Amino acid sequence: RPEEAIPEYRAAIGLDPRSVEARIGLADSLSDAGRPEEAIPEYRAAIGLDPRNARAFLGLANALSATRMTTEAQRMYERAVDLDPGIDKRRYETSSNWGV
Repeated sequence: RPEEAIPEYRAAIGLDPRSVEARIGLADSLSDAGRPEEAIPEYRAAIGLDPRNARAFLGLANALSATRMTTEAQRMYERAVDLDPGIDKRRYETSSNWGV
């Protein structure tokens, strides 16, 4: 239940604003709750804290794609794969819509 996780992740970030995992967890929960536009800044914050975190780039790509920002989504997806070629591409491919 993503909606229930959101306040928990916000509380965790309140205790440790530099927690990359809490930021990604919050962003994933927001995305899963159908709120990708709110997830985008959280993914960006996670990337700011850990610019080599492929999961954050993949999540950002998904959220951007959900908001029809497909050009930037593609760049973020490519960055995720550059950082971790074994990243779960299916998660991206099943959630993205390239306007086809």
